[in-house]
Amino acid sequence: MLKLKEKFIVDEKGEKREVILSISDYKMLLQRLEDIEDALELKKAVEEDREFEDFDTFTKKLKAEGKL
Repeated sequence: MLKLKEKFIVDEKGEKREVILSISDYKMLLQRLEDIEDALELKKAVEEDREFEDFDTFTKKLKAEGKL
């Protein structure tokens, strides 16, 4: 579970309207979001049953093509 030290900006009625985060918390949230997006993309690729190559085969192919 995330432990954030957020602060809130409230309106005249005391209702929360905006959030203030530290830079470190903000960067952590961005990294978590990126990790989730990557996991979802991988899941989608696996579900679509694309042909995957193992890493060694992939790098050998790149070397043979002069790209690595």
